[in-house]
Amino acid sequence: KMALMPGDVWQGVDVPTFMVTGTDDYGVAGKGRKATDYTTEVLSGAAAPEPKQGVPRYRLLLAGGDHYFGGLIHRDPGGLKPDVEGLALFADLSTAFMDAYVRADPAALDYLRNADVAGLSHRRATLTGP
Repeated sequence: KMALMPGDVWQGVDVPTFMVTGTDDYGVAGKGRKATDYTTEVLSGAAAPEPKQGVPRYRLLLAGGDHYFGGLIHRDPGGLKPDVEGLALFADLSTAFMDAYVRADPAALDYLRNADVAGLSHRRATLTGP
């Protein structure tokens, strides 16, 4: 929900979607471009329109995760510990998502739907979806 995005940004999205965020993620919003926490970046509750019938949406939430995985991608946000575990989990699940929905790989879809994400992440992550 960035400043220039419309309020109904998800309306009309009719392709499978995989979103990742962390509790230490941030964004900027509003006229003054104020820092916001991760919850403003993820459309949930009343702000998230129901997906069209049969269109899957997944969300990976990493406790303690930040926008750049602790500086492992793009830039160092300033003194954070590199999040190797979070990046590895993201790579694993996003690859399964792409294999499931782009390559139509039934094994990848089964893995995505049944992976023990809490166990794989030492209870740090949750994956919500169909």
